[in-house]
Amino acid sequence: MGDSLAEAQSNAAEHATQRAQADVQLRERQVLVEQLETQRRDLLQQRDRLQTQLEQQNVELEALRADLATAHEHARVIEDRAHQQVDKARQEVKALQQRLEREQRDHGKRVAQLTAQQEGLQAAVRTAEQRAAHHAGRVAAMETALDRWRSPKPPSKRPARKSSPAATLKVKSRK
Repeated sequence: MGDSLAEAQSNAAEHATQRAQADVQLRERQVLVEQLETQRRDLLQQRDRLQTQLEQQNVELEALRADLATAHEHARVIEDRAHQQVDKARQEVKALQQRLEREQRDHGKRVAQLTAQQEGLQAAVRTAEQRAAHHAGRVAAMETALDRWRSPKPPSKRPARKSSPAATLKVKSRK
């Protein structure tokens, strides 16, 4: 009887220790899940900001293209008038052509800049989406692991195999 009591007390103490370790691991995992959720929200906000910037730059690009079309039309009108007023028109056409070339160069540079920015923003959006998906997967895996820790396990007839918390984390992190 004395051995049974000692064994029961030993088992109770061992189970209490295991429970305390499981509680510590649970709290640590809950902190990690909260951190990942915060990161996911931040990445989603960053993606939304980048998408808004991309949309604004697309609007600006369209406005610049419209300006270029307007400048081309203006040049054609000036050339028509030039035929009527040869001397005056030659000077005006030359000045307007120089201005138009300068605007086209500036416009070309701006279009190249906006295109590069657009590509960069698209790459950043893709990266943010990939990170968000990655973090969402990690959150789902951690929630699954957390649910496993939370759900009661039926008592096993075989003695429980002792495993270190680090080994348990390594196995679960591979999933």
